[in-house]
Amino acid sequence: HAQQPRPGQLQSATSSSPPEGSTYNKATPRVPAMPRVADDELDRMMADLFAKPAPRAPPPHVATRVPDVARTAPAGYAPFGASVAASRTGGGVSGGDRQHAFAGRPTLSATAAPMAPLPRAGAGDVAAKPPAAAAALAWPPDHGVALEQNARTRHYMEDAVVAEPLLVPSTHAFFAVYDGHGGRAAVDYVSTQLHRSVQAELKASRGADAPGALRRAFARTDSQLKLAGAFHAGTTAAVILLERPPPAVGAPRGEVVAHVANAGDSHVYLLDRASGAVERLSEEHSPKEPAEVERVTKAGGRVDYGRIGGVLAVTRALGDHALKAEARAAGLTAQPAVVSRPVSCATSLALVAVSDGVLEGVKEEEELGAIVRGALLGADAGRRGPSAAAEEAAKRLVDAALNQGSRDNISALVIPLNETST
Repeated sequence: HAQQPRPGQLQSATSSSPPEGSTYNKATPRVPAMPRVADDELDRMMADLFAKPAPRAPPPHVATRVPDVARTAPAGYAPFGASVAASRTGGGVSGGDRQHAFAGRPTLSATAAPMAPLPRAGAGDVAAKPPAAAAALAWPPDHGVALEQNARTRHYMEDAVVAEPLLVPSTHAFFAVYDGHGGRAAVDYVSTQLHRSVQAELKASRGADAPGALRRAFARTDSQLKLAGAFHAGTTAAVILLERPPPAVGAPRGEVVAHVANAGDSHVYLLDRASGAVERLSEEHSPKEPAEVERVTKAGGRVDYGRIGGVLAVTRALGDHALKAEARAAGLTAQPAVVSRPVSCATSLALVAVSDGVLEGVKEEEELGAIVRGALLGADAGRRGPSAAAEEAAKRLVDAALNQGSRDNISALVIPLNETST
C-alpha cells in the first residue's frame, strides 16, 4: 500500500509512485508551468476584459422598437389571446371540430425585414383607427334539426335530415332534408349516399364546380337507386351545400356561397338579417306549376288529376323507377334545380330547409321567417348558444306546423349565419 500523506502535508508529484498495474507512462512529458504575469499587466488585462463597448447608433432605416403583433399580423388572424371555437352539435347530429385561434399563425423573427420608423405624433394629431374587420362566419356552421312523425295521421316516418358540417374538402358543408314516399327504401339509401357522391364529385373537380357536382351526384344516386330496386319508392330532396372560398380567391371575409339543389316540394329559404324578409331559393316541382306541366308535356308525359301520370304529386324525385319507365310519366326526373347565392353573416340571418309537412301547416313565408327570427334573436337566444338557438327555431317550426293542421311527416333544418371571433 502507498503511504498516505499526513494531514497538512502535500504529496509530491515527483516522489509519489503510481499504483501497481497502472497504465501511467513515466516518459510522458509534463505540462509546463504557466508563466508568471506581472501584477500591473494582469490589472490591464482584466480592465480590457470587463470594459463595456461604446453604444452604436442604429441605421436610420431601422426601427428601434419591436413591432406589435396587431400591426404586423396578416389580415384574418385574431390577436394573441383570442378564444378558441368550441365544438358544435345540433339536433343530435355532431358537426364538431375545434379550431384554434393560433393555428397557422406566423411567428415574428429577429431576421425579419426591418420596419420603417414611425413618425412622432404631433400635439394636434389624432391617432388613426385601424379599419374594422369584416365579420367572419362561424365554421363549421352551426345548425339545428327537428323532426316529427305526426303519429295522429302517419303510421311511419319517411323524412330524413342529414348534416355534414365538415364535408371533405373542409371548405364545404352539406345539409339536406329528404321527404320519402312509398316506404323508406329510397330515403334510407339517399340519406346515406347522396352526400358521399357529392363529396366524390367535389374531389374529382378539386372543388371548382360545386353546381356541377350536385347535378352529377343526383344523377349517380338516382341510377344507383334503380340498381338497388327502388321501383315503387322515391324521395324529394332539398340540399344546401355551403362553400367557403379560400382566402386567395379574395372573397370578403365572412362570405360563403350557398349552392342550393332541390328536386320535389321540399324547400330552402334565406332570411334577411335587417328586414326579416324571406326569399325562397328552391323551385316548386309540382304538377300544379305551369312551367313543370309544360316540361312534362314536352317530354311526352301527362298530368292527370294534379299528378304526373295520374300517380305522383311531384314532377321531380329520386327513385320511382317503375313510374319513370312508363310513357305516361315521361318527364319525371331526378334532375335538380340548382342556384348559387353568396351569403354573409352581416346581411343574412339564416338558411332554412323544410319538408312539405312544415309548409302544409306554416303556409306563409312571412310566418316562417317570424318563427325562426324569434328563436334566433329572442331575449334568451344568447343564453342558449348558437346551436341550441337553431334547434329551438327548428322545433318551433315543427310545432307550429303540427298545431296548424299538418297531416304529413314534418322536418326542419335551421343554419344560423353567425359571426365568430376566430
